[in-house]
Amino acid sequence: DVADSMKSGVRSKPSKGLIGAALGIVTPIALRTAQGYAMKYLESWILQQQMSHPVTGSLHVPSGVTPERGPSRTPRTGGVSP
Repeated sequence: DVADSMKSGVRSKPSKGLIGAALGIVTPIALRTAQGYAMKYLESWILQQQMSHPVTGSLHVPSGVTPERGPSRTPRTGGVSP
């Protein structure tokens, strides 16, 4: 039976194996390439966002917190004397 199928040229199994092997080799390369392009796009977009909205150096400091020492030492009484 095997010899007859070899003579007739019917080779459905090996061709599927060949296609599967080719896809197995090409798919990871294609995915890695797509990830590389996506990362470059995101990095350039983030850089553009940072350049268009520069930080001026003034940070928002919550009330009651001094930048040098952290929370202030004076108690907040809300206008009521202790």
